[in-house]
Amino acid sequence: MVIDTRTAPVPDIVSFRVDFADWLRGLPRRVRRIAESLAVGNRTSDVAKRFKLSAGRISQIRRELHTAWQRFQGEKPAMAVA
Repeated sequence: MVIDTRTAPVPDIVSFRVDFADWLRGLPRRVRRIAESLAVGNRTSDVAKRFKLSAGRISQIRRELHTAWQRFQGEKPAMAVA
């Protein structure tokens, strides 16, 4: 999740940055590095090459990160679509 800083209110930006940093610290080091790489906009295939994983595995990790973020925020994770 990335907040568009051009339109988001300053308190929301600050809250996100604090929450995101706290959430990242709770992840295993390798997963945290993958999350950071994805968060800055790197493509799935580029992240896969960097971490020596398949693009499919990076996509799975992205979904796992999304669910973990929702839980961290106290939201009910969305149902997976088959």
